[in-house]
Amino acid sequence: AEGMEQLVNGEVEMSVLMRDLTDPEVEAAVRRDGLLAFPIAWDAVAVVVHPSSPVLQISRDELARIYSGEITDWSELGWKAGGDIVALTSGPRTGMYAFLEQALLGGAAYAKTIYAPPTEEEALEAVAARRNAVACVSRPLAEKNARVRALDLSRAKEGGLGAFFFSIFVTEDYYPARLETKQALRMLETAIAQIEKNGAAIEIARNASDIERIRRAGKMAAVLDIEGS
Repeated sequence: AEGMEQLVNGEVEMSVLMRDLTDPEVEAAVRRDGLLAFPIAWDAVAVVVHPSSPVLQISRDELARIYSGEITDWSELGWKAGGDIVALTSGPRTGMYAFLEQALLGGAAYAKTIYAPPTEEEALEAVAARRNAVACVSRPLAEKNARVRALDLSRAKEGGLGAFFFSIFVTEDYYPARLETKQALRMLETAIAQIEKNGAAIEIARNASDIERIRRAGKMAAVLDIEGS
């Protein structure tokens, strides 16, 4: 992100990021006698499609395979007449672009077929204009745009989703200062808070019996897991 480049280069004294520091940024910070990074807020990423799209849910793994170029046709996700997938994110100098590259692709490069207009607003407009498009944008921004549809809990339930994972994943940037446990617990607290906030639709499942009980109650089961543990 441009703000981080300016901070590392000493052009500004503070920058707000939507993601964790990358390894090169950490190394640059060390060369500058260190930078202090701390969370001040949590945002949510929304997956948006055209309002007429029949797609009701996309898993994180499927989304990663779309942005890596492994999945290129909607038929691979059940929409037989969907045709080619037009996947978008905002431009390389935005926080969303870097966040998805880090959190979704594990630092790997986007597929060359991914469109990256300069702003999230432009990505939303592209989805609104194309029935076969999909994009990842800030959820508050998606909620303000009536010309696109965000994939959410109600549509997941409508699509027959019975259970899903809340994955806690901590990047390596937290390891040198031994902050990985604190970050994992912070993310766990956030996941639990979101599940409790939506208690009418989802509930934490700790075993197979819980999943069956929750499904009989007409709700979706949420399974918490820690990646890489």
